[in-house]
Amino acid sequence: MRDASSIFPERRAHSAEFVSDVEVRLALEENVRDSLPSVALAAAGLYAFFAISHWLVLPRAIALPLIVFAVPSAIIFSLLWVVSRSRTIPLNRAHQIGAAMVALVSVNTLLQIRLTADMKQSTNVMLLIVAAGAFLLGREWFALCLTATVAAWLAVAATMPSNDRLHYGFAMLSAVVLSVLVHIVRVRSIAKVESLRKKEHGLRLTAELAVEATQSTEKRYRELVENSMGLIFTHDLDGQILSVNPAAAEALGYSANELVGGHLLDFVSKDDQGDFENYLQLIRSERTVEGYLTLVTKTGEDRMWFYRNFHFQEPGGASYVIGHAEDISGILRGILPICSSCKRICNQTGKWEHLEVYIREHTHAEFSHGICPDCRDRLYPGLGANVRDYRR
Repeated sequence: MRDASSIFPERRAHSAEFVSDVEVRLALEENVRDSLPSVALAAAGLYAFFAISHWLVLPRAIALPLIVFAVPSAIIFSLLWVVSRSRTIPLNRAHQIGAAMVALVSVNTLLQIRLTADMKQSTNVMLLIVAAGAFLLGREWFALCLTATVAAWLAVAATMPSNDRLHYGFAMLSAVVLSVLVHIVRVRSIAKVESLRKKEHGLRLTAELAVEATQSTEKRYRELVENSMGLIFTHDLDGQILSVNPAAAEALGYSANELVGGHLLDFVSKDDQGDFENYLQLIRSERTVEGYLTLVTKTGEDRMWFYRNFHFQEPGGASYVIGHAEDISGILRGILPICSSCKRICNQTGKWEHLEVYIREHTHAEFSHGICPDCRDRLYPGLGANVRDYRR
């Protein structure tokens, strides 16, 4: 059973403009998970470089503890890069792994500040805080990492005799504010992208449903036309046949392919060709035209069609005529002018014809002459009994 959104696709398109909190959360987690491989690879390369540079630049007493942390950190980040590329990490674990990566970087950075007793290294913590705002998109995880990093920096800075603590304290505050702004902008941008993606998906689905409905309707009407006993056809405003259903083609003794592309005038009887030109002029200006037209079959037989044709304007396309006709050959309709005295009928050319001649020419009826009882008694008195005996 189809739901309301499939029956009314415009409702589904409207609902696509709204993105729930769950959908936004999933989009944020997916973004963090997709960022893990590149962040892990960059961190692995960075700490491998730090391990070498510490040994070459720093005093051995400082370099060795830093290398002890830098090398395992590079290995951990390398393994994380391999794992994140080879298998799919569950979405609900993405922020946990991301927060652990931030914590590992934070430990290395704060250790370097403590061992070197150099407050200038606090700039690395500031860079980490800003990067965390762009990397950790979950509000709780971002707040946790931001608070823990700032608190750890304050604890380390408090143990160091430095006149620059106030200066770096304001710098750290600026980094926190910048990180929060970056985080807010990133989250809103991803939410907006998710909204647009969902809206685009809804519009695409609506379009697919519309196409499906159109195709279904088109197929239904095609079957109706193809299997109809009515004579259905289309032609352009110049009289060229565009399409014809099997019933109409069969009525004229042709196949549909033989008729399509031809001109209607080629199938109109010579007596009606003048009227056909008038019909074309009329259908160009009128919406609906109806009348009678005599067509010639493939075997040369005249067939009279009563038609009702409709002038249709395709939006953005050319105009054409949709025709529907009925073969009334053998059927007399309308008003026939008949002489009240001799009973002759006036034909289309104005000539008066005997009743039986007119009917024979315009229908499939044939006459077998006889005499009615009243005329028999009036014209042949005494013959009635013999005729009755003969009929018996």
